[in-house]
Amino acid sequence: AESAAAMAEVAAWERDTGRGHVYSLPDAMQRLAEARAGVAVIAGTDVSAIALTHSTTDGMNAATLAVDWHPGDRVVTTRVEHPGGLGPLYALRDRGTADLEILDVGDDGDDERTIAAFDAAITPGTRLVSLSHVAWTTGAVLPIAAIADVAHARGALVLVDGAQAAGAIPTRFDDLGADLYAMPAQKWLLGPEGMGALVVGPRALELTPALAGGLSFELVNG
Repeated sequence: AESAAAMAEVAAWERDTGRGHVYSLPDAMQRLAEARAGVAVIAGTDVSAIALTHSTTDGMNAATLAVDWHPGDRVVTTRVEHPGGLGPLYALRDRGTADLEILDVGDDGDDERTIAAFDAAITPGTRLVSLSHVAWTTGAVLPIAAIADVAHARGALVLVDGAQAAGAIPTRFDDLGADLYAMPAQKWLLGPEGMGALVVGPRALELTPALAGGLSFELVNG
């Protein structure tokens, strides 16, 4: 109810005053800061790690495309992934940018088998491991921390689709071991459509953003 009321308030202000008003930008920046702070509490991390997006799919694309891909690089994922996570991976594969390996794991509750499969699949040249925290098909919780340990030991980043986890199960990004974690507002967080977030850990901060604009830089036209 509070989110709906806040959205209605902003819509009414823009209707009556106009987006070009001198006070619109500072007000919008304040709202963005408040939104990032709220996500940081939910995600269990610092507010500086939070980027606001339009959806989980938006975050998964931004994170996947931020990797500096070269032909012959590899990405590992699973067969229980949502199309929002698989889409950018298929795009990489179809463009010949990266080789994609899809593991048949994560739907039987056998964490040891899942970890062993990732251990075998994350070979030299693997740049990214992309997987769900909670599978959208079965509700299985994947062993992210253990998989991340294997990936990091071999130089790969870990991107997690948290669409079915955020708001449904306790999650602390700083303890999870992932490098990037995408989530939506409208599912178990009971927020509005058209909003989401991407949590960016220390390793991933070295990546060059795939999507950039005026808020991507400390200094503009300086």
